[in-house]
Amino acid sequence: MKGISASHKVLPTLARRTFAICAVTLFVCCASALALDPSKAVGQYVHDAWQMKDGLPDDVIEKVAQTPDGYLWLATSQGLVRFDGARFVTFDRRNTTGLTNFDILTLAVDRAGTLWVGTDGGGLVRFRDEKFDALTRRAKAC
Repeated sequence: MKGISASHKVLPTLARRTFAICAVTLFVCCASALALDPSKAVGQYVHDAWQMKDGLPDDVIEKVAQTPDGYLWLATSQGLVRFDGARFVTFDRRNTTGLTNFDILTLAVDRAGTLWVGTDGGGLVRFRDEKFDALTRRAKAC
């Protein structure tokens, strides 16, 4: 995942969007890619590319993680998105009180299947049992 987060700052916007869409497509298809028939040309396979018109809040995906329940979690500048392979659910300021900052630095999943969201300025957020909990306390003034 370091390649995705580092490259988004270097590539021009259009190339970054194209890269993000390709990365998600490859990530979603990677399990089935092991079973591809080598005698077929790439053009003979069907693939899907999801964009804002399909429900993504932003075409640029900054980070990607997958939880054991099969959901893909996508960090965008417009919110955190959960994707089940068919539809997108966006968690943003309007519908998620535990997630206050969308400058997401990292997404991680622990052995128990808990999603951890590290933000720049919003602290550490845990998603467990269908609930977001902000775990970082604000520093007290001296």
